[in-house]
Amino acid sequence: MLEGVSYLHSKRTFHGDIKSANILMDEHLQIKLVDFGLYKVFQQFWPADVPLGTIRWMAPEMFYPSNDYSYEVDIWGIGCTVVEMVTRKHPFHNLKEYPHVFFKLMSPDPSPAYDLPAACPPNLRDFLNEVFQKDRSKRPSVRDVLLGNPFV
Repeated sequence: MLEGVSYLHSKRTFHGDIKSANILMDEHLQIKLVDFGLYKVFQQFWPADVPLGTIRWMAPEMFYPSNDYSYEVDIWGIGCTVVEMVTRKHPFHNLKEYPHVFFKLMSPDPSPAYDLPAACPPNLRDFLNEVFQKDRSKRPSVRDVLLGNPFV
């Protein structure tokens, strides 16, 4: 998954809707990212003040009216997907209504990593703390994650 996102970013493209439902595995156990072409098509016609993506996996900045977001939203989506894999639940599973998810994402601590099992290794917690920075400029790049994170 990380290598696929790294490839997209190297081509100056971001996915914008990274989640487990958009990650497929073929018969050779190769991971494929899907559904990113739809994002590019919709972005051309979608109103700039309406965010694109799946709310439970969306980075907080995707809700700001400026619509000024980029590669960092994929880093947030990677973190959400890791939370899904570890907990076997979608992000913010305890919040049943979308407005509650929205208010959580706008809060000072919007991380969906609050429900990790107690046995989670510290390097996983550190990884999630890095990728779930509300200030997107503090999130690592996908290359930083691939090259320097002990969890990976």
